[in-house]
Amino acid sequence: MPTQDDKRHEQIEIVFDVLVVKKILEDFQESFEEADFDDNQIDLFADAVVGLDPEDQKICMAIPFEVRQRVLQRVLSDFKKTGDMRMAVRALLETNKAHDFNLGYHITNTLWEPENGAWDIIGSEIDEREGDKRMAYYALDYHNLYTRHRGKYLYVVRAQLNTKHGHGLDTSNRWGRAARLSVISRIDFVPFYEAAQALVEKK
Repeated sequence: MPTQDDKRHEQIEIVFDVLVVKKILEDFQESFEEADFDDNQIDLFADAVVGLDPEDQKICMAIPFEVRQRVLQRVLSDFKKTGDMRMAVRALLETNKAHDFNLGYHITNTLWEPENGAWDIIGSEIDEREGDKRMAYYALDYHNLYTRHRGKYLYVVRAQLNTKHGHGLDTSNRWGRAARLSVISRIDFVPFYEAAQALVEKK
C-alpha cells in the first residue's frame, strides 16, 4: 500500500510536470509570433497540448530553442491544411516519439544564454563510460533531479531516449547524458519549487 510519502512524491511529480509544460508554452510566445500564429491559433495549440496525457505533453514540448520557430511553422502549415489543431499537434507528437525525444532537467548555478541562434549546455564532467569525453547530465523526472542536485537555474533540455544518437542513459536511476544539451527553457528554480510545493499543499 502506498505510504503518505509515496503519495506526496507522486503529487509533486504531477505538479512539477504541469508547471514545466506551462512555462514552456509561455516561453513559446515570441516563436509563435515569428511563426505567424494569431492569438486564436496560439490558444488552439495550447489547448491541444494540454488535452494530451501528461507524458505525451512532455514529448510534444521537447522542442529546443534553435528549432522552435521552424517546428511551429510546420505545425501551423499542417493546421491550415486540415483546420484541426489537435491533428497538427498529434503529428508533432508522433514525430517526436519517432525520435525518442522527451524532457530532461539539468540544474546548475551557471547562467547559459542563447548564442548564434542556439542555446546549448556544454558538458564539463569527464565520463569514463563515454571514452573520457566531457558530458552534461540531466534527470528524467523531478525526484531524481531534486534528491541529487540543487542549484539556482533549472534548464529544461531535450532528452534523447535512444542511445544511438549520442545520449547515454542510466535506466536504473533515470539520468541521461550528452556532450551537448539543447535547451528548451530556463527556470529560476527556487520560486518554481516553492510554487510547486504550495500547490501540493492545497491538494
